[in-house]
Amino acid sequence: MDRPQYRILLIDDNAAIHADFAKILCGSRSASEIDATAAEFFGAPAGAPAAAAETGPVFELDSALQGAEGFAKVEQALQEKRPYALIFCDVRMPPGWDGVETLERIFARDADVQAVLCTAFSDYTYDQTIARLGRSSRLLILKKPFDPVEVQQLAAAQTEKWAAARRVEALLRDLRAAEHEARALASSLEMTNLALLTDKATAEAHADAQNELLGRFIDKLSGELTSLDAGLAPGWNGARLSKGLEDARVYVHLAKRDPAPLALAPFVPIEVCGAVLERLRETARQRNVELLGQQDEQGRASLLGDARLVEVSVATLLEFAIGCSTPGGVQLRMRTDPAGLKIEINAPTVKLAPDELSLAFEPFGTAHGLGPALARRAVQRLGGELDARCNAAGLALTLRLPMMAAERRLAA
Repeated sequence: MDRPQYRILLIDDNAAIHADFAKILCGSRSASEIDATAAEFFGAPAGAPAAAAETGPVFELDSALQGAEGFAKVEQALQEKRPYALIFCDVRMPPGWDGVETLERIFARDADVQAVLCTAFSDYTYDQTIARLGRSSRLLILKKPFDPVEVQQLAAAQTEKWAAARRVEALLRDLRAAEHEARALASSLEMTNLALLTDKATAEAHADAQNELLGRFIDKLSGELTSLDAGLAPGWNGARLSKGLEDARVYVHLAKRDPAPLALAPFVPIEVCGAVLERLRETARQRNVELLGQQDEQGRASLLGDARLVEVSVATLLEFAIGCSTPGGVQLRMRTDPAGLKIEINAPTVKLAPDELSLAFEPFGTAHGLGPALARRAVQRLGGELDARCNAAGLALTLRLPMMAAERRLAA
């Protein structure tokens, strides 16, 4: 176990006293001298081991011959952040400050240091000394002539008391810091709560405004589709234009607050996804993006659901992935299992920041338009889930649609 180490300052004008203190406190005496001191004080036989010398504190002793010199050493120790734990100070030190004045000045400078005043009461009475230095546990008076063991005991007790007081002060500082931190955290939580309430109100107002805007847009779009249907000559109603008008009608139904009921009918997922891939292959080619399709054999089985809504969801999300991709490839994977239909769209390289992805699925949230938001609504109408992620691996869109096999539904 490490032995504690303390700094002690001796202020005395007698050089011989300094040598004696070095022997007593710093172990510079011979083994026989230590044994003799132990035997004299404790009544132990000579030659017995001096356990205290091996297990007690370690002292670093500094010396000063005058009071002013001692005060300067205390100043320097404080500046170096290596303060003295204990000061032994003689009373009579002509021609400079006496011991009482010296400790008076030191106590005013260092509020923690312990002191032992060595006196024969020839210059000051006990009451006079206490009147000058105050009645305090940091001050002990050692009457001359003193015993070496007494000096050792005083040094050990006073330095440990100094260390204990510093530990208590450090604990109090930690407690005050913890209290301050707790108060700051409570204030921060209160401000955060207030900010969240404000943000919630702002978000609700923003959502209401978006819904109002979306409603007006849907009404206008419905009117335009009706006019377009009536105004087209039969010869101009080509397959591509018809498909676009049909998609637009699906979007309109999705955007309305009370959408039309699902049109449930048997459909083959592989055929729906294959048609989407073919329709968007030219769009992908123009962006230097290769479309890849992969499906399991179960995809040829017939499911019961709204095939048009599934097609619009897949097409819109695939088009979104193509638009976000840099030149490369976009893959569409389709799987079926007893839980329903799972469709994955992966784009390894995209020009889309992760924090932009959530905005893309909000109405009027980004430059991607209404498509992603309406696709999410279509998935929700089908009772499914849409998981969208963007990270170092690229963009990953996963649709899970809980559809029952058509033959099972018909049998039921």
